[in-house]
This record gives sequence, structure tokens and C-alpha cells, in this order.
Amino acid sequence: MRTEATEDEQGDRRAVYSAWVFLGALTAIFVGMALWASQLNDTPDSTFVDAGRTTSTTSQPAALKPAIVHAEINRSTATLSGTVPDEGARIQLVRIAEDEFGRGNVVDDLTIDPGVDLATGTIDIRGVSETGDDAPEILRLTAHAQLGLTPGEFDISSVDPAVDPAVVLMAVEGDSVVLTGTVPDEATVRRLIAAAEAAYGDGNVDGTGLEIVPTTMEAATITIEGPTAPGDLRANDLAEVTALDFNSAIVTNASEIDLSDAALDAYEAQLQDTLATNPILFDVGTSRITDEGQANLLQIVAAINAVPDLGVEIVGHTDSDGGDTVNQTLSESRAEAVQEALVNLGIPAERLTTRGAGSSEPIASNDTREGRQRNRRIEFKFERPG
Repeated sequence: MRTEATEDEQGDRRAVYSAWVFLGALTAIFVGMALWASQLNDTPDSTFVDAGRTTSTTSQPAALKPAIVHAEINRSTATLSGTVPDEGARIQLVRIAEDEFGRGNVVDDLTIDPGVDLATGTIDIRGVSETGDDAPEILRLTAHAQLGLTPGEFDISSVDPAVDPAVVLMAVEGDSVVLTGTVPDEATVRRLIAAAEAAYGDGNVDGTGLEIVPTTMEAATITIEGPTAPGDLRANDLAEVTALDFNSAIVTNASEIDLSDAALDAYEAQLQDTLATNPILFDVGTSRITDEGQANLLQIVAAINAVPDLGVEIVGHTDSDGGDTVNQTLSESRAEAVQEALVNLGIPAERLTTRGAGSSEPIASNDTREGRQRNRRIEFKFERPG
């Protein structure tokens, strides 16, 4: 038979029950706080309160990316691109490339990224290199040894070494020609000597200064230098013959005409000798040039064109027959007639002046027929430079 509990017993049971409820609630609170604190510890850059003390947690730095460097080779040049971590690494890598390819032959297109790592990085090398050139391989190995860059792609095509165009100097002086410079073979030496001898004659050419080295006559440079006497056109002939024989070369005639007083005196004397043999003749007592005289003027045109920078004075002379006034007028008219004929043959008028000397400057006796004929003449005098 169930006995009803007293009021005191019922109060005791309620007290015990309340205590257990309170203890359970307190436990739940502590468990919840522990879980919350655990979640805070798993969150980067978080803070939490523990027993009145504030604690901070910091995330670890992000992992560095591998550096990637590219070297593009084009025979004797190298272009660097890609990323390195700092300025020091950039300078060192460029210096390594310059040691192999030469200062000025390295193009620096590198960029700096502090987020990359050399130790895990790679260097790729590709392009074109001349056969036997080990510069690309040494660049790859040195970059690994000094900077830690792992050798990556290596794609180099080998080509035959490039050769420079030949360079030849033809030094002319008097009747001789001296050849110096670089040529590809003995056959070219013989061809150059033959071209020079065609203009200056056999035995007047020295080709011992030509050196046979790996070169090409394609776009070769052939230069003619040295002094030439007024009227000596052999340097021009040499340039023409050489240009025909080596039509892929660049032939330059840089010879200079000797315009010293002695050289011009000799040229004028030579010209007077030519005129003595092939004179400019006039109809008697007139300034009209004969047909034979017109033909001989062609030699004078060539002589004047041989010294293109100088003006020319045309001087007319007569013998002593007739009065001075008549002879003076006739000599002036004949000089002007020659001037007009030369202009018609292509000599610029501004290069020519005239003067009549009458019978005042004879070169032979007027007492003989032969002497008077020599005195009836035209002379050409060239301006002296300066």
C-alpha cells in the first residue's frame, strides 16, 4: 500500500531535482564556451578571451611561387624575360648572360616579383645559335649554379656561323696599286689583281696585303683611295672594272686629284702638247673654228672634266702679223668662240672665262712660218685652289 509522502519529503525531492537541473545547465554553458573557443582558434587573425587574458593568432605567410625565367637566343644576342624576386637577382642574371654573350648583346625584359622563389624556379632557353657556340648551355648551367634555377626547356637550333662581308682597300699612287684587306679565298685575290692590272698594267699591282679569312663578297666593301694626277683617269677605270667583276659588292672611288701647283703646271704643259699635235684651228683671219678644230675640242672636254672642281681660263693668241688692235680683238673673239663650243659640248659656262692676249705672248719666233703658226694658238689655264 502506497503511503503518501509528507510535505517535508516532497520538498526535499524538489530541492534535489533543482540542483541537478542547475548542474546540467552549468555544464552545458561550459561545453558551449569550449566549443566557441575552439572555433575561434581555427579562424585566422582571430582573438578570444581566456580567463580575462586577450590572445591573438596570426596566419602563416602564403607559399612562394617558383620563379620562371626565359632566355631567347638569336645567334650572338640573348633576351631575358620572366620573373625574379628582387633587383639583386636581376642584376646577377643579366651579368651571367653578358659574360657569355657580351655587354650590349643582352636585352633585359625581366620583371621583379617578391612572391617568386629562385630555389624552386626554372630557366628555359630556346632560339637559334651558331654551330659550336656553347654560350646558351653555359648560361643555363651558370644560372643553376649561382642562382639555383633548375634547367628547364632547352630548345636551340644550330645554324652555320655568319660571316662578315669582305673589306678591300685599293691604294693608288702614280702607276702602282697596293691591295689590302680581307677576302674569302685565293680565287678572289686573283680576280682583284686582274681588275687592278686591267687599269694600271701588268706588274704594277701588289696583292700581298690581302688576307684570306672567312668572309663573303656579297655586300663586300671595295674602296679606291689615294692621290691621282690631274687627267689621270685610271682610278675611274679601276672602279668600273671592279664593279663589273664584283657586281654584288659596294665599290667606291674615293681617290683625290692632286691639285698642287706642280701637278697643275705639269697638266697644263701636257695639255699644250696635246694641242700642239691636235690644234684648235680657225679659218684665216676669223674666229670660226674649222671642222678639224671642232673634233680636237673633244679632247679638251675630257681634260676639263678630269678636274671638275676647277675653273678654266681660255686664252687666245695671234702671231705678229697685223696691228695690235686687230690682233687683240681677234684673240678675244677666238677665245670666246672656244668657250661657246665647250659649253655646247657640256662644260658648264660658269667654269669658263676668256682672255685675249693678242700677239704679246709668243712661244716661237714670228720671223718664220712655223713660228707664226705656233703662236696662233689657244691655251687653257686652270685655277689654283685657295
